[in-house]
Amino acid sequence: MRGEVRLRKLKIKYSFFFLAFFMIIFGFFLQFIIIFLFVSLHEAGHIIFAKFFSVETKKVIITPVGETAVMKNIDSVSFWKKFIIFVSGPLVNIFFGTVFLFFDNNIFEFVENINFTLAFFNLLPIYPLDGGRIFMLFLNKFFPIILSNKIIIRVSVAFSVLFIIIGIIQLVLFPYNISFLCIGLYLFKERNKTYFSMTFDFYKHIIKKKNVLGNMTLLKSFYINENFEIKKVLKNFYFDCYCVFYVYVNGKFQRKIFEWEIIDYIQRKGVYGNILDIFRETPYKKG
Repeated sequence: MRGEVRLRKLKIKYSFFFLAFFMIIFGFFLQFIIIFLFVSLHEAGHIIFAKFFSVETKKVIITPVGETAVMKNIDSVSFWKKFIIFVSGPLVNIFFGTVFLFFDNNIFEFVENINFTLAFFNLLPIYPLDGGRIFMLFLNKFFPIILSNKIIIRVSVAFSVLFIIIGIIQLVLFPYNISFLCIGLYLFKERNKTYFSMTFDFYKHIIKKKNVLGNMTLLKSFYINENFEIKKVLKNFYFDCYCVFYVYVNGKFQRKIFEWEIIDYIQRKGVYGNILDIFRETPYKKG
């Protein structure tokens, strides 16, 4: 059992139905409809801007903490286009929140608060929320991919634990209000899936990256010895930079190894071994 309902490009988690049932039986039907409406408009903002930048939406996943649009070819667009796609959802909520500021009515006030709350929540640096994706985007500018992944996972777990603590306090002070607790527990439960997903995306990216290395102008150089492990070499790979490794044997420069050579070796042999193994299998090509 997958724990979800599938309708073409739409996936709905069973836990979302549990949340909907809980809100309805406790008399929050109208609030549930309003929240779901503006969460959907938030996601529509992402989809519209993605379409504008020729990025295809593969599927939309509905979970208890919101909706997620999965983009098929988003890595093919520039840094700032990705930034605009990620930030467009919260901007939709900020727009509607600002519009409803001018209406004096309890329902409109609720709509205003919901939109500003959605914008604020989604801009937190928690992956896979929009803020986490934006944070990841900037991390990849300055740090290797694997280090960026570790940073974002640890920050996300820290926020999850914080939400759980706030949720427990909230439950004590306001019985039956378990919103923060549900969010914290869900994000904490998903942390392993998030890590494996990011690891899979990393290997998928470096394999795809092999085909576009020639178009990259950013260059980073590293100086290593022949016994340097390939797993450690991977930790130096950047998202949008081309890496060149200058290899020294007994303190003397031996040759350069290019990123495409390492990727090619990993595809054939895996990540185990050291630079000397690449020496033995890959003839030196100047470039």
